Amino acid sequence: MKYPNCGVVDQTNVYDSRRIHETIRRRRVCDYCKKRFKTFEVTEIHYNEYRRPQISWTEGELNTLVFLREQGMLQKDIGKLLGRTENGVQKRLKDLLDSGEYFSVADNLKIEA
Repeated sequence: MKYPNCGVVDQTNVYDSRRIHETIRRRRVCDYCKKRFKTFEVTEIHYNEYRRPQISWTEGELNTLVFLREQGMLQKDIGKLLGRTENGVQKRLKDLLDSGEYFSVADNLKIEA
């Protein structure tokens, strides 16, 4: 762990740990500069409750995705247009290519891939 004030790495000790609801608060002291700070760890159950739900892609979004990709549009721009993240667009394109569905969508759009 890197201490935020002096930047020293892995020279901290925990002197108090407490569970507060779904998080764990740890009070630490830097061995180098002797200053104290707190860290908060979110438990996995709490983290999963507040994750953004996955929204499935509609057929129209898939058609638009393939069409714009074939036209040479960047993934980040496609994401902005469709209200998706660049990583989400990249993952969906990879899934479409891996499954072979990309080419069937392109054929339905009368685009030669």
